[in-house]
Amino acid sequence: MASQVIHAEDFRVPERPSAIDQLRDMVHAPDDIDQATKKLGLDPRLLNMHLATVVDLSSLELGSALHIPVQISNHEGGRKSLYYLNVDEEVLAGVFVRDLGILLRYVKRTSGKAARAESGDTYVERLTTLDGTAVLESEGPLEVVDADRGQGRISLQSSSIQAEAEPVKRTGGWILWSCILID
Repeated sequence: MASQVIHAEDFRVPERPSAIDQLRDMVHAPDDIDQATKKLGLDPRLLNMHLATVVDLSSLELGSALHIPVQISNHEGGRKSLYYLNVDEEVLAGVFVRDLGILLRYVKRTSGKAARAESGDTYVERLTTLDGTAVLESEGPLEVVDADRGQGRISLQSSSIQAEAEPVKRTGGWILWSCILID
């Protein structure tokens, strides 16, 4: 069986954004940009570059990648803490940037009874390209490391997007209520 491999060319950002022609026709002043991008489904996200971390994605044969988190915020473009997701609620938690490519990192809570997640609750992490094509899906239980500081860890087991690929195990941790991703 082949190992779980994500090819960098599969998520490479094009030299010219595909929506540029549509935006050019819709935008006549700076104030038009928000409405035009929303109309095209290109909603902006509140990313916090100051909380970016380097994450080892060698198990996916991608080496190191930069993870930029979506800010936990009530402001438009922000997200909820992963600890407070409702069961079956999914959020864009961050983006991985590597070799001129971007992967979107979605996280969904799939089990649990309390409003605040507890050890043993399960999560699914889904990586997609900018156009929404899923390239990897992983699932695993949460281990709350420090409940007062919002530190936790998930041991992820990937389910193959490609039928012949072998599952990959990796551990992802987070601190500051899931705002910062760590290895």
